[in-house]
Amino acid sequence: MIKTIGALMFCICFMQYVSAQVVVTVQTLSGTENAITLSNEGELQISDASLTVVANESTSYSFAIDDISKVLFDGSVNIRQVEVGPKISIYPNPTGQCFAVQGLADGVYNLSIYNASGALQLSTSYSPLEQVDISALPQGIYLVRVGTSVTKLIKQ
Repeated sequence: MIKTIGALMFCICFMQYVSAQVVVTVQTLSGTENAITLSNEGELQISDASLTVVANESTSYSFAIDDISKVLFDGSVNIRQVEVGPKISIYPNPTGQCFAVQGLADGVYNLSIYNASGALQLSTSYSPLEQVDISALPQGIYLVRVGTSVTKLIKQ
């Protein structure tokens, strides 16, 4: 049985632990498929920039999040999700020009905006005291990732 994670952006907010004998296939945007057999203690670790597949205590494989098109599981899996990262919100939302992000501590963060197809539209450094100008983006629904947190943005 093969299960597909349809929207990889959903996974970015979570660290996934796989606790069963399973083959994980990571397909990249270039079409390369990497099939990795996990031991019973194998796990998937999803961070801000990468997916790390830990096959066993001594072997792991890392993939850039922006380079992954699909992750497939072949076999029976038990997945538990542990949320990481702060809960953020966008204001104003919807917006036509600019927005700010609430819920962040002071500091500088990587901010990325993805369209509904998962294509990166904007990537920039962000500080909670700043506004993000999205006037050049077409109207639509976007996902905004700040650090390890993701939220929805509506551009009017």
